[in-house]
Amino acid sequence: MSASVKRLFAGTACVALLGIGLFLLWRIRARVEPGEEVTPWGGQAETPAREMQSEVISTSVVRYVAGSEAWREHPAPVALPAPSAPPQPRTKALVEKIVNGSNSVPGEWILRFKDREAMQEFLGSDGPHRGRVADVLLSLNSVRIVDMSAEEVSRLERETPGAFEYSPNLRVEQPRAPGKWSVTPDSGVPGAGFGPQTLAWLGIAGDHRKWGEGVSIAVLDVGVGSCPSLEGAGVVRVDMTGETQSGARTANSHGTAVAAILSGGIPGREGVAPSAQLISVKVLGDNGSGDSFTLAKGIEEATARGARIINLCLGSRGDCPLVRQAVERAIAAGAIVVAAVGNDSTDGVSYPARYEGVIGVTAVDASGKRLAFANSGPEVDIAAPGLDVWAAASADTAMRMSGTSAAVPLVSGVLAYLISGNPGLTAAEVTDVLLRNSNDAGMPGRDREYGCGILNAGRILDRGTSGIHDAAIADNCIDAASAGDGQLTLVVSVQNRGTEALQGADLRVMIGEFSNAVRLTDIGVGETAGCRFLVRLPGDGPTNVLRVASDVSISGATDDNPLNNARTTVFTISGPAGQR
Repeated sequence: MSASVKRLFAGTACVALLGIGLFLLWRIRARVEPGEEVTPWGGQAETPAREMQSEVISTSVVRYVAGSEAWREHPAPVALPAPSAPPQPRTKALVEKIVNGSNSVPGEWILRFKDREAMQEFLGSDGPHRGRVADVLLSLNSVRIVDMSAEEVSRLERETPGAFEYSPNLRVEQPRAPGKWSVTPDSGVPGAGFGPQTLAWLGIAGDHRKWGEGVSIAVLDVGVGSCPSLEGAGVVRVDMTGETQSGARTANSHGTAVAAILSGGIPGREGVAPSAQLISVKVLGDNGSGDSFTLAKGIEEATARGARIINLCLGSRGDCPLVRQAVERAIAAGAIVVAAVGNDSTDGVSYPARYEGVIGVTAVDASGKRLAFANSGPEVDIAAPGLDVWAAASADTAMRMSGTSAAVPLVSGVLAYLISGNPGLTAAEVTDVLLRNSNDAGMPGRDREYGCGILNAGRILDRGTSGIHDAAIADNCIDAASAGDGQLTLVVSVQNRGTEALQGADLRVMIGEFSNAVRLTDIGVGETAGCRFLVRLPGDGPTNVLRVASDVSISGATDDNPLNNARTTVFTISGPAGQR
């Protein structure tokens, strides 16, 4: 064989080996590795995915200061004024629209009178309402009417102009139980449950048996039953429904599980605030259903009994003026109202979580991702564990709970700790501490899915300890609102979760095959820096994979929690690139 032929053969072999190596490298990079976040975007994948050859066009950084727009201030309670002129009677069409557009109890109405005198005059008079008054709420000058049509109540209003305002008595229910396999939004991937590790995940370790001491918490639910976990809690029980109960027994364990998560006392398997005083206010029937009038009565009862926290794992689809007024009065009295946003997989928070001043709680899985069943909206304030949360029933048994109902008592329990340990703080100040020390997630800053972030009891415990340096990758997200024309905006969030300002931090982001470095300076305590990368996508084609790997390091100090310094997210993008 001649020398030239040998050289040609060797060159061909090298090219072949290089080609094989490049092919294997492509296969490795295109693979979704175990433990990565897989987030479909732009629709569900229908064809095999390939890694996108994207290109970063530009970068920018936007700061989000902890606590800014963190709390939705509520207006001061306003009493129902006596109108200077009789209001215009509602037309039959308007009344029917009100009834048909709400989830109301058939034939039931709530009448709110302008004052006590007007209510007493009404109750003492003859008319179509005689024999139809089912309940009276003196503190709010309100009456519950049953077995009355929309036309009849409208006529009654016309006959007594200016005496009262009326509205349908809406249904109130415990949040529907999520499916057996709860998933993160749009992924179709089962979420990771918490099991017995919920408190450790939140950063609650060591002896916390005194948490909640001296704090009364009202649990408005189906009633709190008897179980070994609550034997030492001295639960005070009040029934607003009129259902006959034998002692502390209840046919529905929903309220009992909520109470055990909140204040269970099994040694080594305690709830969040074992020393809190529980007031069980039964406002839902054993079937998990109730009504707005009874809920308002329960809130008034909790306020009258001096509850510092009102825990509401229930909701309604409509705005009831009477419930809104009861909530406003409770907040004005110094109570903190905490409510579930609902498990309807919809963009719309349930009432009363939607009201101003109420802490609306959503649910996440153990990977910190919001669960698909949890409702979203601007009224979401904070997220907490909500998948397979264990509540100790006895020393060797546990109740397992999923949904926003599991998340609410975790938030209420941490609030009880803050109140018991800081008696000088107002309700607004306690709430501010809770929200400012949450872990930012989703889009940087307050958002419709996570609110101010995910509950972190560890940061609350450490907030007074100086010298903690902690830079965290809060999330990798695609800003759907900015996508289109063959490009999208990727947002990588870096949050300072320590107690010292970060003078400098280096962010490195791999977007596909492109490496990007961003130098961040002067990140305040709790502040989030949202780094936006404008990415050009390839043209139309099959489903594509965009792999984003981000990590951050602190300069000039040692990171006290390096476990949250990196995050890898794989986005699957289907359809024409960049289209929403």
